[in-house]
Amino acid sequence: MEGTFINARSQKLFYRAYPAPAGATTKSTVIFHHGYGAHSGIYDADFKEMQKAGVAVFAFDAHSFGRSEPLDANLRAYVSSVDLLIDDVYSFLQEVVNKQRDMKAPLIMAGVSMGGMVAVLTVAKVPSVWAGLMLLSPSIDVPRTLILRVMIAMQSLMVPLVPSWRIVPRPTLEMVTADPQVREQLQSDPFMDLALVRVRTARCFLDGFAQIRAVQSRINLPIFAAMSPTDQACDYGKLQEFLGAVKNKDVTMSKVEGARHELLKGPEREQVLNSIIAWLTRA
Repeated sequence: MEGTFINARSQKLFYRAYPAPAGATTKSTVIFHHGYGAHSGIYDADFKEMQKAGVAVFAFDAHSFGRSEPLDANLRAYVSSVDLLIDDVYSFLQEVVNKQRDMKAPLIMAGVSMGGMVAVLTVAKVPSVWAGLMLLSPSIDVPRTLILRVMIAMQSLMVPLVPSWRIVPRPTLEMVTADPQVREQLQSDPFMDLALVRVRTARCFLDGFAQIRAVQSRINLPIFAAMSPTDQACDYGKLQEFLGAVKNKDVTMSKVEGARHELLKGPEREQVLNSIIAWLTRA
């Protein structure tokens, strides 16, 4: 099922819904947030596997990504505040998910990469709504490249003067997946944004990392996390620190050796997906 909803800023956002099979008990309901430059559609096959297992999945394209507004080229991949991403999750919950989900099934917030950052801050905002947190290669923090360090040092000038400039490096497709066919698919996908990161968007992510450090000790939900220790896009050590700092110690950590950033886009997909489904359907 596909559709759109309107967020608080009057932007039309595109979503996908995968309800549990008719007549089946919904084991859990997942709101899934994609990563930077991506969109919900690249996980369609994964969501269908979860759906078959009795998991209802709802996912939307974040504003300025995928099929969501704004569509103006000058505003694509421009994120001025992480709070806007969080607000859109709650708009999605109210406008779409709560009208379709089995209210008896536990509600899980999930995210990959940038979506992992959003997921953490979303559950921290209104903890009582959520029954669990699922993180795939989450952006708890990122490696400090030379360009990023320069931007941090000069941000007082760059952010107000050139907020929309695309000059901050992003992970290459080789860092994302070892599968050349998947790389070709992502490269040719018209809804993917593979350009450099805008200055203001990068600043927004740095703010998000700081917000996570401020709230992590209050996270009191069961957590499933999966990541490769050799991930070059996000910081594995910071994920370990985060999991050690959270209040709830019901933590399932899947250390995926030898994988790259997108665990659902490489040869390890089946292993990771099976672990995800096992956690989402546990009694």
